[in-house]
Amino acid sequence: MDEPQVNEPQIHNSKAKAANWLKNDQDPTKEPLNRDRPAKKHSRGVPRWPLVVALLNASGLGLGYLYMKTWGRWAFHMAVMALLISIPLCGGGPLGLVALGLWGSWMILDGWLQARKLIQASPEAVVKKNAWMLLLAGGLTALILLPYLTYNVLGAVAGFKAEAAYRSGDYRTVYETYESGSRVYGMTFTFDKSLAGKRVASLDDLMAASAAWEKKDYEEAIRQYSAYLSIRPPDAVWKTADGELQQVYLEWARTRVNEKKYEEAIGVYETYLKDYPQGTFAAEAETELGQAYLAWARGLAGQADYEQSISVYLAYLDKYPQGSSRSEAESGLEETRFNRAHAALEQGDHQNAVEFYVSYLMYYPQGAFKAEAESELEQARLGLARDTAAQGKFEGAITLYLAFLQQYPESGYKAEVESEMELAHLDWARQVALQKSYEKAAGLYLAYLEKYPKGNYKTEANDELKQVYVDWSRDTGSQGKSAITSAYESAAKGQAAGVPIFGILEDEPSKAWYSGTDITLPSDIKAAMPGHFRAAVFIEQKVVKVQTCPYIPIGTIIRRRTDWTVKLVNPANGYVKTSKVFSGSTPETCPYRHYFSWSNSTHYHDGNPPSQDDVIRWIREQLGWIK
Repeated sequence: MDEPQVNEPQIHNSKAKAANWLKNDQDPTKEPLNRDRPAKKHSRGVPRWPLVVALLNASGLGLGYLYMKTWGRWAFHMAVMALLISIPLCGGGPLGLVALGLWGSWMILDGWLQARKLIQASPEAVVKKNAWMLLLAGGLTALILLPYLTYNVLGAVAGFKAEAAYRSGDYRTVYETYESGSRVYGMTFTFDKSLAGKRVASLDDLMAASAAWEKKDYEEAIRQYSAYLSIRPPDAVWKTADGELQQVYLEWARTRVNEKKYEEAIGVYETYLKDYPQGTFAAEAETELGQAYLAWARGLAGQADYEQSISVYLAYLDKYPQGSSRSEAESGLEETRFNRAHAALEQGDHQNAVEFYVSYLMYYPQGAFKAEAESELEQARLGLARDTAAQGKFEGAITLYLAFLQQYPESGYKAEVESEMELAHLDWARQVALQKSYEKAAGLYLAYLEKYPKGNYKTEANDELKQVYVDWSRDTGSQGKSAITSAYESAAKGQAAGVPIFGILEDEPSKAWYSGTDITLPSDIKAAMPGHFRAAVFIEQKVVKVQTCPYIPIGTIIRRRTDWTVKLVNPANGYVKTSKVFSGSTPETCPYRHYFSWSNSTHYHDGNPPSQDDVIRWIREQLGWIK
């Protein structure tokens, strides 16, 4: 019989099975017990994937390690986690949070790796039948501990945020975070309530300052900021407060400028620049300060308050000679000075107009308004002369008219000025006559007739002069007696006449007399008829210096002579009919050998006055009447 045929692969498989049986200490004649049984399933609750363990570790409590009963690994990772959690509280800042995040990520990854390794090696060895109970306990623990852990982490984050803001100077965030954190995270062990309380207390004044600033109560804000800065160390928050205080100053000043309260704005700018000469906004403040001065001055000029406007310009230029607005201030000052003069001229205030134009031309001899100022000054001077005449101040008006003609010899107003000045001379005489100052009035009429022999008012002047003589002779004066009566009474007593005597020209051999010296009237004149006189006699006395001699060894002697100028004036027309000078005697020559003086003094040696008899004799000769 043929041997049965055996397939070679079948033989090979049989050998492999036998080897397997021997390896497992089994009887090769018996079938393996689990040859046809399916693989045993994991117990209920046992994770089949490493991801489940990784998610348990994501709780941050290492629950995946507990589930796998890797106690040492769990203890190590929790110790590191506790250390990293404490880092933000100790000032670690972002570094602590980054480290904490990285470590948590590592725990997730490590849990996944460890679970995968154990499941691959021996699935049944890892999980017990009651593993689902441990999983449930871990889940419940996670539900309880994870929120609390998160709560503590958030408390740590809040503290970190507040301190980071403090270091950056953001005190508002510090205050708000610590204030709210004290309420929200007071139960955590990661939020430092003591530090929060100190920070909040230290920032109370600063928050009050910020609130006042927000309400635009700038004075209160500055007070609060200054109080804080005066007691706090110069840290980041201090620098923030200092910067905000500077902003308050600038905002306050700008607000006042917008309200056109320039003086207050200038005060704020100047206070800021005084306190912060190198401040953050010093350059802006200096520029805006100059503009505030200019706006103030221009506003005053626009209201025609030129004096105050000029004062503001000058104040700025005086305080800030190198200020950024100097050029504008100088131009504005020049224009305001001219406008002040122009406004005075338009208002008819010629006296101030003259003063202002002269002042302008003195300050700006080559100024932008030179031509207008010179032309308008001429008008103002003429107006001032006319105003003075209209006020009855004729002497002053005449002086002004004369000055005008000297200053503007080619003026287009020359003819008008000459005519007005002539009338002013006559009006002056008339005014004095109305005041019963007859002697002065007569002199003024005579001066007019002498200055204007062919004047427009010659006839009126002559007639009025005659009336002055008549009124003068009839004036009773303070003693109730006429001037003539008083003069003749004095003459009868052998005394000098106290007042001049004038009369109307008639044929009778009457005469008049006036004594301006010590001449005594002869008593026979009393026989003349009062009220009718042929002439008015004027006597003027003059002391003439003849020689100056030195004392020996020092001092001075002056030799002098007395002269009388006697004038006879025709009362009919006021003309001087004749005059003569009478000279007194001259003292002897300088007596060097007789006088000595050791002081630097001056002595006068006067001769005798002219002879009264000679004067009287000459007057009588001129009047055609001899005693």
